Amino acid sequence: MTDDYTLLSPENVSLRFQVAGVGSRTVAALIDYLIIGVGYAILTTGVLLLMGFSSASSDSLSSIVSFAIVAVLILASFFLWFGYFVLFELLWNGQSIGKRRLGLRVIRADGQPASVTASLARNVVRIVDLFMFVGLLVMVIDRRSRRLGDFVAGTLVIREPGGGRLESSLESLMNDSIPPADSTLVNAIPNAERLTIAHYSLIRDYFARRAHLPKHSADVLAGQLSAELARGLSLPATSIGEPVAFLAVVAHAYEERHRYESS
Repeated sequence: MTDDYTLLSPENVSLRFQVAGVGSRTVAALIDYLIIGVGYAILTTGVLLLMGFSSASSDSLSSIVSFAIVAVLILASFFLWFGYFVLFELLWNGQSIGKRRLGLRVIRADGQPASVTASLARNVVRIVDLFMFVGLLVMVIDRRSRRLGDFVAGTLVIREPGGGRLESSLESLMNDSIPPADSTLVNAIPNAERLTIAHYSLIRDYFARRAHLPKHSADVLAGQLSAELARGLSLPATSIGEPVAFLAVVAHAYEERHRYESS
C-alpha cells in the first residue's frame, strides 16, 4: 500500500511526491538485474577464454596467470554489482536504467537528490534486502514501499512527474496547471541542471493552488518562490521579471531537461 509523500517547504508550501509502488519498483529492479546478469555472462565468458589461453603456458606461469584472472574476476564482479547502481544513480540523479525506463527516481527524505553517501548506503544494504526476499517483504509492509536500504540511507523512490515513456498520462495530468512559456526563454535559463524534482514539485503545487489563494497572497508567494529559485540558479533578481511567468519558464526548463535525459 503506497501513499503520497508530503513535505512542507521553507516557503510553507506543501510538496507532494507520488511514491513508487512495489510493482513498479520490482519491474525496474528486474530490468537492472537482467542487465547485470548479462554483464556477468560476458565477464565469465571472457575469463574462461583467458584461462584457456593461459593453460597453454608453462605450469608455473599458468598458475600465476590463473590466480590473477580469478582475482580480477572477483574484483570485477564486486564492482559490477555495487558499481552499477551507485554509478547510474549518481550520473542520472537517482535513476538506474530500470528506474529510468519506469519513470522512477531515488530522492532523499527531504526531497533533495540522493547524495553519494546515501547511494552507497542503500546499495550496500541491497544484499541484505535480497536475502530471503527481506526487502520485498519490508516494501509490502511499509506504506511508502521502502526497503531496508532506503531506511538506512533515508531515501525513498518516487514516480517522477512526466518521467518515463510509461508515464505519459501522468505527465499530461500534472502539466495541465502550468501555463505555457516561450521556448526561447525556456532554453535560455542558465544552470538548468541544478533544478530538482523538489523545485519542480514546488512550482507545480503553486500553480495548482494559485486559483484558490487570495490574489495578494498568490502574488507574494510567487515573488518569494521566484527569488528563491533565482538564487539557486545564480540569476540576478533583476532578471526575474514577472514572477508568475518566471515560475512557468523554470518549470518548463526542468521538463525540457528531463525530456532530454530520458530520450
